[in-house]
Amino acid sequence: FLAAGVRDISEGFEPSAALVKATMIHSGQKMFYQTPDGNWRWPDSLPIVELGYGRVDLSTVLWFGADSDFQLRVFDRETVDPGQTREFDFVTDDVQELKVTLVWTDPAGVPYSARSLVQNLDLSVTNPSGTVLAGNGFVDDLNNNEQVTISNAATGSYSVKITGTPLGRQTFTLIVTGALQTSEDTPATTPRPTSSSSTTEAPTTSSSTTE
Repeated sequence: FLAAGVRDISEGFEPSAALVKATMIHSGQKMFYQTPDGNWRWPDSLPIVELGYGRVDLSTVLWFGADSDFQLRVFDRETVDPGQTREFDFVTDDVQELKVTLVWTDPAGVPYSARSLVQNLDLSVTNPSGTVLAGNGFVDDLNNNEQVTISNAATGSYSVKITGTPLGRQTFTLIVTGALQTSEDTPATTPRPTSSSSTTEAPTTSSSTTE
């Protein structure tokens, strides 16, 4: 159905498990929660222990053309090698929320291991002023999903980096929503590897997940 609202079999595709999970996480919205002392609070940011990534609202991540007030970019089944950094560049042309979600399917760990995560990837977003924002608000080496949300993202260029410190090549999914520029003169996305030893070609977005 995609954005047209009518069935089109040619637009069908098989999302990875990471893409399904990333879509749900990316759609998370703030909501009131009750503290142990019985009070209700509105979270300052997400994720938090009490809510995780928040209340699911798929209309904030699935793109429906003119009915959506944001642009969507999806990169599924991308790969990163140990010591490699994948970089995705975006340009925004309006003040709007910018949200970036990274998810990967982690291999099974060793039973009773003190560390659950096997393959560690790190997400960071550099804003137009040069400030670097870490996924989940810190250098996270515990979870296989990370997110950066900028409530009122200033217009300009943003650099999204996925740094690989896994034991081997790892597949991942990246979702970005916001006022992403779509001018052909200034591409909204320019993914590329930044490791000098990498031979991975720069991928392009799937036509089934972008406008």
